[in-house]
Amino acid sequence: MGLEPPRRTDGHVVLTSVGRVVAALRGSRISARVARPETGPVGFGCDKAGAAQVENETRALVTAAAAFVLTAAAGLFYFAGDTILISGRGSAGDVAAIAAAAFAGGAFAIGYAISYVIPAAHLATRRRRTVDIFDLSALVLAHATVVLLVWAVVFSVVQQAFDGAALHPVAASLLTALAVATSSYFAYLSGVHMTTSRLSMLLLVFLIGGVLTSMLTARDPRWWESNISALGITADVSGLAFNFTLAVAGIILTTLAAYATRDLVPVPADRVRPSHDIHAVKWTLIVIGIFLSLVGLFPANRSLVVHNAAATGMVVTFAALIIALHWLIPEFPTVFTILGYTFLFIIAVSVVLWFPIGYYGLTAVELIVSSLIFVWLVVFVRVLAASRADTRDASRPAIIGT
Repeated sequence: MGLEPPRRTDGHVVLTSVGRVVAALRGSRISARVARPETGPVGFGCDKAGAAQVENETRALVTAAAAFVLTAAAGLFYFAGDTILISGRGSAGDVAAIAAAAFAGGAFAIGYAISYVIPAAHLATRRRRTVDIFDLSALVLAHATVVLLVWAVVFSVVQQAFDGAALHPVAASLLTALAVATSSYFAYLSGVHMTTSRLSMLLLVFLIGGVLTSMLTARDPRWWESNISALGITADVSGLAFNFTLAVAGIILTTLAAYATRDLVPVPADRVRPSHDIHAVKWTLIVIGIFLSLVGLFPANRSLVVHNAAATGMVVTFAALIIALHWLIPEFPTVFTILGYTFLFIIAVSVVLWFPIGYYGLTAVELIVSSLIFVWLVVFVRVLAASRADTRDASRPAIIGT
């Protein structure tokens, strides 16, 4: 008598069917997760589709750990001997700030390169790669400079808190390694997750940090009685910081312009906006960035004509962009358009109060105008990113049960 396979009961059939449905749902979720669109413009420091956040954190930790070990080992040799000051020339703070800046720049470049999506291979690709290397260099310099300024300030404050204190070689090595590891960790993640909104905030922080450093290190404490360009005419740390900040900030702005306007590219369902309007916005922002770099590259004492022409051109181009933006991008929020016109009105009033009324000096006008320009640019980029995110979410099909 042969053995018969066990008969499937109704309950078994139901369980089998439920299991198949669950498996199908899991498969669809996995497929949806893998095919999920990127969170930022393609090829600009965004996570590749399907890249796990845990994997990014793991790589950041490995990068930080490697930086810690290398710095700690090198510090034991460098700091060997007597005690060393926390802050000041040749101190542990100086070594930590410089080392952290170098490692942070490298970590950012690694994170940016890992997350980079290489476009299709054609003639435009080779041209874009050259531009991307140029942009990456500016971003690396910006991160390194911000890290350098942050740790220089931190160690200076600590030195004031522990007045007269000094560090033993082991303590100096560990503190330096900790600063380097922390900077490497966050710089790597910044490279992986860099978006246009974050880049705009980086530009603002970089500008504020660089200009404040120039102000605080100026030899003449009454530089403000002349104008803000007086910070860049000296051949010391103050002048170098001021001119370097403006030159690199201009490059970052051109980078920001190229990637931010990608958010203006119409989706297939949108054929309303002509492409030349997009390019007009892009190149207007690039021109502002070029003018900003020229202000830093040509200080007032080197070429007053070029310096003043670049500064004036930047303001005029900014005003033209605000006026034309309503026609170039008519779907932009009305509140943002009103904000732009309000900024222009404030700029005009501040200029009149300087000349011909003479209510205050030129430095006040320059601070007001520059602050309004860069605040507007940051808000502009964030509105672009938010608009693109809304468009992407609206075109994405909803998944029931998620």
